[in-house]
Amino acid sequence: MRKQKQIIFIASFIIVYLLFADFILPFDPIISPDKENLSSLSPLSTAYELRLKNGEKIIVLDYKFENGSIIYQKKFSAGKIEKEKIKEIKTLFFFFGTDNLGRDVLSRTIYGGKISLIIG
Repeated sequence: MRKQKQIIFIASFIIVYLLFADFILPFDPIISPDKENLSSLSPLSTAYELRLKNGEKIIVLDYKFENGSIIYQKKFSAGKIEKEKIKEIKTLFFFFGTDNLGRDVLSRTIYGGKISLIIG
C-alpha cells in the first residue's frame, strides 16, 4: 500500500510538471534576449531591460540616474539616454546564470527536464 502511494505521488508530480513547465519558464529557453550582453553571466546575476517610449528595448548590466539622464553600462560599452525617453525599467534575474549564447540556464533546465520526462 505504501509503495502504491509513492508511485501515485511521483506520477502526479510528473503530470503536473509536464502540464505547467511551459508556464513557469522565466525566459525563452531557445532564444536569447541579447546574446552580446547576457553571455556567460554567473548564477544569481541581474540585468535590466530599459523599455523606451518608441518601443525599443535596451538590455544593460547596470545603470544610474545622473542629471536628468540615465547612464547605462553594457558588457562592452556604455551609453547615456534622457530620462524622458524611458517608459519603464524591468529587472531580469538569472537564478542559474546564462550560457555562452546568453540563454537562461534555469529555463533550459526546466525545458530539458520536460522533454526528458516525455521521452522516459
